[in-house]
Amino acid sequence: MSLLKNRAVAWCLSIVIAAGSTLGLGGWKLHGQRKQAEEAFFTGQNGFSPYNDLMSRRDSAYNLLALAQRGLDQNDEAVKQAQSAWNKLDRAETPKEYYEANSRLQGAVDTMYRQLEPALTAEDRQIARRQYSDFCGRMSNLQYDDYYNGLAEEYNRVCSGFPASAIGALTGAGKLPVFR
Repeated sequence: MSLLKNRAVAWCLSIVIAAGSTLGLGGWKLHGQRKQAEEAFFTGQNGFSPYNDLMSRRDSAYNLLALAQRGLDQNDEAVKQAQSAWNKLDRAETPKEYYEANSRLQGAVDTMYRQLEPALTAEDRQIARRQYSDFCGRMSNLQYDDYYNGLAEEYNRVCSGFPASAIGALTGAGKLPVFR
């Protein structure tokens, strides 16, 4: 009991309780805001979501890879890179993994398409152009998705301030990717 009468101990105990409350409540609030943004990534609003656009990009890239089997050597480095990037997108689970895989897929498909188009028949070239157009068009959808991007930007803004930055570092809840 005499230990609790000591002012230094009382101040230390107060600081520990205040820090615990800040981290606990702040972490809970930060987690809720992150969860809302992550849900928006997968479910979106009015049927539009980054996840759906990424799956459409994945499908278009797959179709371009199928055309590459007819027009390019399968040992070609551009085909290998596109296939590897496609696999990475196919295995992604979090918004960050999807973002990174999508960035890699964009460059790989662009490179492969430049080599693919002249190697195809006229009919396959038209199919490839439509697939590539859809692939690129879905990227525009990702960039202009204000619902998810807005939630992610707001979460990232909150994460950059104190004490949220410390809470995020302690809990491993880093920033969310934004498709702009």
